[in-house]
Amino acid sequence: EALKCTDFLTSLTNLTVLYLISAIFFIVYLLVSDKLFMKGFVNSLFGATTIIKRNVTEKSFRSKGVARSYIAKEFKTLFRNSVYLVQLILPALMMPLILIASFVFSLHSNVSDLDIVFRIAERWIRSEEASIYIVMILLGMLFFSSMYIYCSITGISRDGEDALFMKQIPLPFYKQLIYKAVPDLTLTFLSYFVLILIVLFFIRIPIKYVLMGAFIGLLYAYVHGLLFLLIDLRKPKLHWQSEYEVVKNNFRIFYVIVFVLLNFCLMGLLYFLKIRNYIVYYSVFAAVYLLISVALTLYIRKKDILLADTLY
Repeated sequence: EALKCTDFLTSLTNLTVLYLISAIFFIVYLLVSDKLFMKGFVNSLFGATTIIKRNVTEKSFRSKGVARSYIAKEFKTLFRNSVYLVQLILPALMMPLILIASFVFSLHSNVSDLDIVFRIAERWIRSEEASIYIVMILLGMLFFSSMYIYCSITGISRDGEDALFMKQIPLPFYKQLIYKAVPDLTLTFLSYFVLILIVLFFIRIPIKYVLMGAFIGLLYAYVHGLLFLLIDLRKPKLHWQSEYEVVKNNFRIFYVIVFVLLNFCLMGLLYFLKIRNYIVYYSVFAAVYLLISVALTLYIRKKDILLADTLY
């Protein structure tokens, strides 16, 4: 948009603002990553200088206590390791902000013009004929935001040879899989919902669309988290020398992109079949994700022992 401006000064201003936004996000990216992982990274190399004592109580052995500890361990692994933090966490959290900021400033540098565009968009959104397109936009935002989340597709591989201990922990294997899928589930939903909140900041979307987005986002996040964990479990990369081998040299990341493209294809197919009722359109996706969620849950419970035997 900046290059299309006939006024050289306006074009230069727009480009400068866009570059400044990119630079600010990059600096924040570096500062956050440094604050979050550097202390743990140094301690892991040279040994911690302090000893943290934790009291072991009966609550620690209860079901909720075990689940909380297991999930907390997964998040700590992601946040304390520099490679995992930079490659898996920060892109998922910052990508929505970068996309929205780039989109807003690519429209026009004039705030009054942007305000007019947003007010027109609000009136269009509240019209009946716009309903199907709003649902498609919500789904498109969901699919696109999940394309950068690779926590589950590397979930088993990240543990390396320590993943074999999953067979020795006195906890059902299927529960361990669900707990391991929580970081991916959380990031998938959080990244998507951040997009919705940012859009809400600029355009007052009717609450029904927000609720629809939240519900289908949760279903999709559960499928995303558990499905790719099972794919990684099928043939995990347990023997590696560097975390980069798990994150960068991992062909399974391609499955995430394929899954997203398949969802886009389904969205296009329904529209090609001339389904224009937004409730029907939305219900098809909700039903599909709900059925897949139930099927995945029943599968890991029924095949609990067989799935554990894939680790050898």
